[in-house]
Amino acid sequence: MKKFIFLLLSIPCALTATYAQATLTDDDKAAILAVIEQDTRCYYSNDYDCWLECWSQHPQTSAIVTHAGVVYERVSWQVWSEGVQGDMRNRTAPDLLTTRRENFIFIPLGDQTVVCHFDAYSIREKACSYSKEIRVMQKEAGRWKITFMSALTDDSRKCAE
Repeated sequence: MKKFIFLLLSIPCALTATYAQATLTDDDKAAILAVIEQDTRCYYSNDYDCWLECWSQHPQTSAIVTHAGVVYERVSWQVWSEGVQGDMRNRTAPDLLTTRRENFIFIPLGDQTVVCHFDAYSIREKACSYSKEIRVMQKEAGRWKITFMSALTDDSRKCAE
């Protein structure tokens, strides 16, 4: 019994040691940011094939987005990709959106997975919205891909100048 308790208590220590040793290079950070930028550019340009390159197509890949007080929860790759295709079909022209991201925090979980969260400001003409965003990134065949996205818009918060 003592061995079992010792093993049970040692698991968090081993995980902490593993994650504490995980490092993220500047090249990895730049590659992650490039994928996030490409995802946004392709989505708002209605370029599904380009957008697809940014995403892991694992069955559990998913997203939760709030916009104008509505929560869009797409919890599976099939539901998420079909929703994006529908968004692109329903947009008659590419959306002229400018996005500014800042306050990045990267949390490596081993050498193949990273949680990245940041503040985002989306600007269309003179309107601006703020969101707190998270991407869970996973390395697949040497390339970073998005496996989870959360974009929570705060309509009451004004955009920073």
